[in-house]
Amino acid sequence: MIEAQTLLLSLFAPYILWPIEILFPRPQIVEELFKFLILLPLVRSDLKPGRKIVIALLAGLGFALTESVFYLYKIFLAGGFSSLIERLLLTIPLHMFTYFLILIPSLYKKKLMLLGLVAAIVVHYYFNLYIALRF
Repeated sequence: MIEAQTLLLSLFAPYILWPIEILFPRPQIVEELFKFLILLPLVRSDLKPGRKIVIALLAGLGFALTESVFYLYKIFLAGGFSSLIERLLLTIPLHMFTYFLILIPSLYKKKLMLLGLVAAIVVHYYFNLYIALRF
């Protein structure tokens, strides 16, 4: 049950976050905080650590795919199918990694999950900075 909840929330998160990011245009904070909240029930569950990692990575994959579909109209305006592929190749690893970063410290001690959140925000910030400078 917790697996399905985590994956479904991750799939719908970009749609939920879009209006929030319009009002507060700091995606690294908004998205990573939402991922943190999505992962909280998973962290509190008694699933094995390996299972939690797999679920977190799949949640990151789902988040990135949905976010890319959500931005399809912008992607095709910017450059077509090749832009979509490039976006997927960049954002899938980012979102999988940030879910992983948030989760991993909690496998040692649940309170350390906040450290993972901070790390994910920093990684996401520098990723966005790199993308902004590159394009």
